[in-house]
Amino acid sequence: MNEFHLDEGKRFFDLACGETDWKYWPDEDKRALVKKPDIIQAIDLENEDVARIIAIDRVIEYIKQGKITIADSYNFQDLGKRIKEVQLCENEGFLTDKIVEQLIHRWKF
Repeated sequence: MNEFHLDEGKRFFDLACGETDWKYWPDEDKRALVKKPDIIQAIDLENEDVARIIAIDRVIEYIKQGKITIADSYNFQDLGKRIKEVQLCENEGFLTDKIVEQLIHRWKF
C-alpha cells in the first residue's frame, strides 16, 4: 500500500485515480488543490476532467518531494542501470521478444 505523508496527498491521489469525485469535495479541499477561484468555478461547471489532470500533476510533484511513498518502490531503485544493461543491435528499433526476455531476466528480484 502507498504511504501518504499528508492527508491532502491521499485526497489528490484518489481524485487522480478516479476513486473520488470533485463534486463531493468540500470547498476547503478544492482550494487546497486549485488556488484560483475562477478555475474552481470552471471545474464546478462540469469540467471535472480538469481537476483530475491537476490532481495527477500534484501527485507527481508530491512523489518527487517524498510526500507520497510508493509501496515496494525500493524494487525499482536500480531500474535505469538494469535497462542500460540490455544489449541492442543497431537494426533493433522496437521491443523484440529477445529484448523483452532480457528485461524480464534482469528485473528478477
